[in-house]
Amino acid sequence: DRGVIAPGRRADLVVLDNLRNVTTKLVLRGGRVVALPPCRRTDSTGCAAPRLEMNPAPTEYIPIWIGGISEPAMRRAARLGDGWVTDLQTSAEIMECIERIKAWRREYGRDDRPFDVMATPSDAWTIEHYKRLEEAGVTHIMTMPWPFYHGATDELDKKIDSVKRYADDIISRFA
Repeated sequence: DRGVIAPGRRADLVVLDNLRNVTTKLVLRGGRVVALPPCRRTDSTGCAAPRLEMNPAPTEYIPIWIGGISEPAMRRAARLGDGWVTDLQTSAEIMECIERIKAWRREYGRDDRPFDVMATPSDAWTIEHYKRLEEAGVTHIMTMPWPFYHGATDELDKKIDSVKRYADDIISRFA
């Protein structure tokens, strides 16, 4: 229930217009629009709402991940989000941010809820590096593995090879 974002409404998806003030643009439930902000434009049928339908409608809750490394962005993730997305940062910076977010989640009474972290570490490329990040709370890694194997390349065959090798060398060790 995202009642904080759309008071009095249960939602499958909330489309936000402004993350600074978390301004709700529209709220979807069961694939249909169930709430809109006050109308400023009208047509002959009333409010000129965008025609939008999620088809098929989601059957499970869609988590909301919030990105950014500014204090307001991280506080917003702690207060409203189901996860946080880092910027390109060192592992130490990522772990420091995670600790700050954990503290804010405790402050907001949300530390008992699941919370994911998608990290983009600039200095992690081994199992040991990734395990250290996992222990700190990272649940997902965003990376491009070809520099690890072939350096900076635009060659598709080398990129494909790198993805396969990364799957064998790293991903398989977490399964």
